[in-house]
Amino acid sequence: MSVVDPDAWASQQSGDVARADPMLIEARAQYGLLGRRADLLGEGFANDPIWNIMLDVFIAERRRRSLSVSAVCIGSRASPATAMRYLEKLCAAGMLTRRCDPNDARRTFITLSPHGSTSMEVLLRRDACVCME
Repeated sequence: MSVVDPDAWASQQSGDVARADPMLIEARAQYGLLGRRADLLGEGFANDPIWNIMLDVFIAERRRRSLSVSAVCIGSRASPATAMRYLEKLCAAGMLTRRCDPNDARRTFITLSPHGSTSMEVLLRRDACVCME
């Protein structure tokens, strides 16, 4: 019986998904652009917490990973209070859903709703097509 390194396995799996999923490639490119804009202009001038949250959750789901509320807040690149306010707005708008961690009642995961997933796919597909023209 061989022992499998879970991090190596996850990395390999996410790499396979990334190669086969043009929307994941586009989402990761846009997420990288956010970081480069922030490096160049400063966090206060290049930040869009709602888009950061949506990209972060989309990427995590495509990579078959779960994001906790705290991870989503960190990924938003906003203050915790601002991130929570936008997270609540996105949940209320039906773009995101909350899911309790079955193993730890103190933790909640954030996922795209079906509407949020479809919206992100439409946006990213359009952006990917524009980049290829």
